[in-house]
Amino acid sequence: MHDAVRDAFPELADLADADLADRVAQVWADGLAASDFETLEAVPFSPKYAEDIGDVRLVDHTRDVTRWATTLADTAVSLQDVDLDRDIVLAGAVLHDVSKLHEYSAYADGMFGDQVPHPYYGVHMVAAADLPTHLQHIVVSHSGSTPVKPTTIEAKLVEYGDLLAVHGLFWNTAEKLFPND
Repeated sequence: MHDAVRDAFPELADLADADLADRVAQVWADGLAASDFETLEAVPFSPKYAEDIGDVRLVDHTRDVTRWATTLADTAVSLQDVDLDRDIVLAGAVLHDVSKLHEYSAYADGMFGDQVPHPYYGVHMVAAADLPTHLQHIVVSHSGSTPVKPTTIEAKLVEYGDLLAVHGLFWNTAEKLFPND
């Protein structure tokens, strides 16, 4: 299953820290094994909005967020010499929605995402894997569904990457979904 994760997220090969890459892949592998999905590619991004955005898969969204976040990180370093840990940005982007393996599994009740926002379960998964607090912070703070705000540049970049990826999906339907925005 570990190889399937690396195939789904080839960006893991870009991590300078090979042990971190293995541990991030293991979080996804463990989550997949505990879910009722047979493959990562089967996991939807957001069934709630499928009618509006189409059949977007979680792997595709995660890879989009990873590309956005790492591009932003590389640009921040290039333009302003921002001191950041690119491995933490990349690993955090890959992990940011790992909890959706649980959220969208049949055994999770339909209220999971509403009553327990997905970042909370995600931070549990990352903490259980004994990954660094920096990564736990990225997972719990990447979404406005928790009151936790990003307090590191790495977390802010993943938050922005997620926002850009999500807004891109909804751009053509934004007027219909958010008529007063």
